[in-house]
Amino acid sequence: MAALVCCLFAFTACGGDDEPKVTTTATATYTINFSQDLIDATSIVVYYKGDDGNVRFEPVTSTTWVKTVTSNKFPAEFAFQIAYSPKDASSLTKDNYNLDVAASIEGSLNTSGSFYFSRTLMSAPTAKDKVIQVLENHSGKDVMGYVVAKNGTATAMTKVNLK
Repeated sequence: MAALVCCLFAFTACGGDDEPKVTTTATATYTINFSQDLIDATSIVVYYKGDDGNVRFEPVTSTTWVKTVTSNKFPAEFAFQIAYSPKDASSLTKDNYNLDVAASIEGSLNTSGSFYFSRTLMSAPTAKDKVIQVLENHSGKDVMGYVVAKNGTATAMTKVNLK
């Protein structure tokens, strides 16, 4: 009788509802908006953490760059870094350039959690004679990133270097 009672408690104590949710996949969408003046004044390359954390890069040719990536390796890192190569000063024909960059990372987890961060990386009305200097000062420093733990916690990365 005692053995039967022990077996009864053993089966009732094994409910699956109390187990913590474990993140097995995380997806992030990077969105970067560039002003047309910025596109006209420089060549842009975005380095980013791609699927499962592999570093990739793409040249930017339009005012909006969007990329969605997924990772099932944890901690998962989602990050990007922007490199600017200013065009020759003789190709700058306007007196002033609006050098604007706004970016965001929006992510979701298979456990229905999410994370989001956005900010302006550069917003500088700039005289033609200062454009090259401003772009060189920002190249490689316009970055954003998140680290996502297996429990679903997303934390902003303090350092990003993908180049």
